[in-house]
Amino acid sequence: MAAAQSVPSLQPFFPVAPALAITQLVVRAVQARLEAGWIEPEKHYHELLALLAVPERTGLGPTHIEYTRLLVLNARGALEAAAGVPACLEASRTDSSITLRCRATRT
Repeated sequence: MAAAQSVPSLQPFFPVAPALAITQLVVRAVQARLEAGWIEPEKHYHELLALLAVPERTGLGPTHIEYTRLLVLNARGALEAAAGVPACLEASRTDSSITLRCRATRT
């Protein structure tokens, strides 16, 4: 846990590498998950999904954006399922990704 807490901020590099904003949010979400609870990580996941919804802000190509979005949704769903949040089952019915639907059905 100490290693996760010692990761420095990447914010000074955002102007030259916008994709690092995504990395920074993932680091914050992982740190929040390690500290316990699901509300704080959920805020970071929500912020990540909002950032990914505007492709020109990410500095990533469409394939990377979709792959990252699916990974965030998967992590979010696992966290919600562990917390007993019934909404975690909705992804299997509402998302168009076959990968996400398969994972939601298997877990």
